[in-house]
Amino acid sequence: MDYTELNREMRRKHCKDTLVRTDKILTLLVFLSYPVLLMYTAYAYDEAFFSYVMIPFAGLVLVSVMRIVINRQRPFEKYGYRPILKKNSRGRSFPSRHVFSAAVIACAWLFMYAPAGIFLMAAAVCIAAVRVLGGVHYISDVCAGLALGISAGLFLAAV
Repeated sequence: MDYTELNREMRRKHCKDTLVRTDKILTLLVFLSYPVLLMYTAYAYDEAFFSYVMIPFAGLVLVSVMRIVINRQRPFEKYGYRPILKKNSRGRSFPSRHVFSAAVIACAWLFMYAPAGIFLMAAAVCIAAVRVLGGVHYISDVCAGLALGISAGLFLAAV
């Protein structure tokens, strides 16, 4: 292996590692923000607390049922490659639960504290991109997850 190939291989590994780390960090950040939001809601807006628990939960159940019914193959199953992001499960690709959850949490924050909501929505979009680039979802999976998450989030505003 010559220097150019070695350099290319090192860059490829660095990109893969960065993608995996980005997925873990952003996912953890968004999901850890949810209990903080619930504590704030329970303290400052007691009457909204139940909605901020039940609407995301009901949406997650709906998305999970959709995934079981549709049972869409994941890209790595269909095209026979090893995904960058580790995924042991098969099927149930549509819609993306990671992206749905990130989007509904971001919307919930948006109504409580807009700067955090904007930041978390950007994180949700980044999670969507990472899930596609990592080979575990199609673009339509993450777009559906975003749309459903934002819809559930808008429902929070109406309640």
